[in-house]
Parts: sequence; C-alpha cells; structure tokens
Amino acid sequence: MWVMTDLGECGFLTDVSTGPAGQYTAVAFIDGAKSFRVSGGFRITAARWDIVIRNDTITALGSCYPNC
Repeated sequence: MWVMTDLGECGFLTDVSTGPAGQYTAVAFIDGAKSFRVSGGFRITAARWDIVIRNDTITALGSCYPNC
C-alpha cells in the first residue's frame, strides 16, 4: 500500500493494519482458477483498520468490521 500522509510525507507500508492518517492506494494481484487484479483508494483517519478485498474493489473498514 502506498500512502500520502496529512503532513505531506509519502511512501509504502509493510504493515497494512496500521498507519498514519492520509490518502491510501492499494493493489492486489490474485492468482487462482480466475486470476485478476483489483485496486482501490481510500482515506484513513483512524489508527486501525481492516483491508477488505472483493472481486471489484479494495477498501478499508474501521476496527468495527465485520460487525459495523
């Protein structure tokens, strides 16, 4: 995942479960019976989230996921 923080810093994260507030971009390459690529962008303001990869998008949901 790539992030542009609110302070103007940018870079890639190795731990995708926590990070600074900012704008994020994520890409996943899925191999299997049907290989595909999915990507998404989202804004994070909280300190913890879960990344959810679906057939057509990647999104980040707060710590209440999946019972939000």
